[in-house]
Amino acid sequence: MKIESGVCFGLLFLFFSSPILSSRGIEKARTDRLNLVTSFPRDENVFFQTTPFIALDNEKNIYALDNRQHAILKLDSDGKFVSRIGRQGQGPGELQWPAWIQVWNKHIFVADNTSISIFDLEGHFQNRFRKFHSMISMAVCEDRVFLAQPGDDNIINVYDYDGKKLFSFGNKYSVDYGIYKGWTNAAIDGYLNDGKLLYAGSRIYFITSGSSPD
Repeated sequence: MKIESGVCFGLLFLFFSSPILSSRGIEKARTDRLNLVTSFPRDENVFFQTTPFIALDNEKNIYALDNRQHAILKLDSDGKFVSRIGRQGQGPGELQWPAWIQVWNKHIFVADNTSISIFDLEGHFQNRFRKFHSMISMAVCEDRVFLAQPGDDNIINVYDYDGKKLFSFGNKYSVDYGIYKGWTNAAIDGYLNDGKLLYAGSRIYFITSGSSPD
């Protein structure tokens, strides 16, 4: 829902029953109404300039990455403003059109249009490394950063926290690049292999509209 100075977000619960299979076919699933639990931010002086990317830590603090503000707005579990992390720029601790965020092991990982930046949960800058391809998706687990990227032989590249490339894996869709006149190979890869990286348990999943190899 919109507010005058920015964007307001609500956390909602949706309870529904799964479709029921029977000898007569698939019955229509029953759904219940959405119930608003809470909304944030609670501070009227805090607003988002665009729909933020959201991550949570173990204390349920909210890290809202605003692409247009080039910053992370940290809110507590009640939606009250705690601190602002980052500012526009391309130096240490600065962000340039950031578009991905994940919290892992008491660190914040942010991907912008040139690099991956790492902060602690208090917003102190820890490290930054360049990425030389555009990015489709990001996931962090243990001591590794997984980036789905076009332009390489494999779709997923794996880095350590210092930016050293460790290995790559995952087959891209095979395509005749010649049919896409005026497109670069990286642009074609990004279009055809668009998807989402997810970490669960001991596995990394790359979910696309066509398949979900892991």
